[in-house]
Amino acid sequence: MRVHLLLLLCLIPLFTLGQSLKKGLNSINRGKYDVAAQQLYGVLEDESENPGAHFLLAQMYSSHDYSGYNLDSANKYMLKSAEGLKKEYKTKELEKLQSSSGWREFTVKELQERINDEAYQVAESGNTLESWNHFISVYTSSPKLSIATEHRNELAFKEALKSNSAAALKNFYESYPDAVEVPAAKSLYDKLFYKEQTADSTWQSYRMFIDKYPYSPYAGRARDNYQRLYFLDFTRAHTIESYLAFADANPNSPFVHVAEDSVYAIATRANDVDGYKKFIADFPGNRNVPKAWERIYQIETPFYTADVFRKFMSKYPDYPNPKRVQRDMKLATRQYERFRKDGLYGFVDFQSRDTIFRAQFTEAAPVFNGVSAVKLPCGKEKCPYLYACVDGTLVNRYPWTEASDFFDGHALVAIGNCAKDSCKYGFINRFGEWTVRPTYDDAFEFNEGLALVKINGVGYGFINTKGEEVIKPVFADAGSFSEGLASAKSPETGLYGFIDKTGKWVIQPKFNKAGSFSETLAPVADETGKWGYIDRTGKWVIKAQYDYALSFVQGRAKVMTKVTDPKNPRVSLLQDKMIDKKGKTVKS
Repeated sequence: MRVHLLLLLCLIPLFTLGQSLKKGLNSINRGKYDVAAQQLYGVLEDESENPGAHFLLAQMYSSHDYSGYNLDSANKYMLKSAEGLKKEYKTKELEKLQSSSGWREFTVKELQERINDEAYQVAESGNTLESWNHFISVYTSSPKLSIATEHRNELAFKEALKSNSAAALKNFYESYPDAVEVPAAKSLYDKLFYKEQTADSTWQSYRMFIDKYPYSPYAGRARDNYQRLYFLDFTRAHTIESYLAFADANPNSPFVHVAEDSVYAIATRANDVDGYKKFIADFPGNRNVPKAWERIYQIETPFYTADVFRKFMSKYPDYPNPKRVQRDMKLATRQYERFRKDGLYGFVDFQSRDTIFRAQFTEAAPVFNGVSAVKLPCGKEKCPYLYACVDGTLVNRYPWTEASDFFDGHALVAIGNCAKDSCKYGFINRFGEWTVRPTYDDAFEFNEGLALVKINGVGYGFINTKGEEVIKPVFADAGSFSEGLASAKSPETGLYGFIDKTGKWVIQPKFNKAGSFSETLAPVADETGKWGYIDRTGKWVIKAQYDYALSFVQGRAKVMTKVTDPKNPRVSLLQDKMIDKKGKTVKS
């Protein structure tokens, strides 16, 4: 009797709890959530770990028609309920629990999945760091934790980027060390931190950065900037003394070479032989000494003749490359012949027949002053010019579209499209270096130390071999200098006269046309268009009577007169003859 009574007393609490759970379930099903809450909390007071009560409370808090709807509470009770799945229950006890609350593995997981999904949707709709962090920290059983974490990290990285500060990026990768964006964040952090620390762009800030952060990926850049700015600050006077002092104080700086180059540039800015000679004497250890010698060689040997090289050797016995001078002197004494093979040109030594250049040029001028203007095939209709030197080298520093022979140590060249009048003319030396930059719309070879040049919309003038303007471009037309005078057209009258090398009129403009002086006489045309010859005073020596006239050569000049074609009276022919300085006809 006692045993039965004791068993009955043990089953009473289980029966009572089961009844309470069943009542709670019925209340939830009827929407009596407040009553259900009292009933279920009562169960938990008696048995705090009751999985059925936790399950029903999770169900209640996740019900949308419950005024106290709260997913966080639902999740809390759901997690407690799920813990019960790990326990072992007696058969009758489990059956009672399941029948009174509906709690079993399937229903638990189903409700848990619904709660997690709804919570994810809330976080996603908010799409803020707070909403994602809340979901991640609270809904730990959700299978979407990794996706939520990715969204959270992506959003956090975007916000850090938006702040554009090193501190924000550092906070990101320290707060979310497993984020896939961490490498990018660290890289950008290094960059922004470097910029913030060196914002004033002074050599002092770069030096501080190097000292404090030697392992930064930007330490190398900081070092480069420090060395450059320190050099500029140290040598801000831009004097030879400042550059020498820098080199002495900082022998390991990569800017020592720049200091040496600056000394060279200042010391030789006049670009004359005396300046280069003084540089060599004053700074024998400077790395630009060979360059100075090269400039002396170029200046002193403008013409490729044996006599020029012989004089150079005599004048500069200390020249460091005497073999070069000897070679050039030897080459200058030889003659060179152009030959053609398979439609291409080459050059051979006339005496030895040794090939200097194989047949490879589509165009080639005769060798003059040691060089020839040539063209190589380029696969285009118009290929640029270059210069072939008798020492076997090619000079092609620029894409020259026109090129002439060398006169007075200079060659007239052009760059640009001359066929469309969009090219510019300048002059080079035999080494291909500009002696006069290509700035002119037209130009002619140097004669008597001056070259005629044209600037569109301005006029014709004259420059010297240094490119300096000697006579301003004020004339409507002009010819090259010959015997100290040049023909020029007055922009006011449209007539021609002759000027001297200062630009002054020696013979006033009164002719319709004018040629060049040769053997003291110049061909000119009067107001009728007839040609004759004048002397240096402007007086007629041979009266105007010809329809055209050329300059005198060795005491004779060709003149032309229009005559009627005996076979066709409507056609005029030019009949030419040779005359002497008295205007008398002579045999040609």
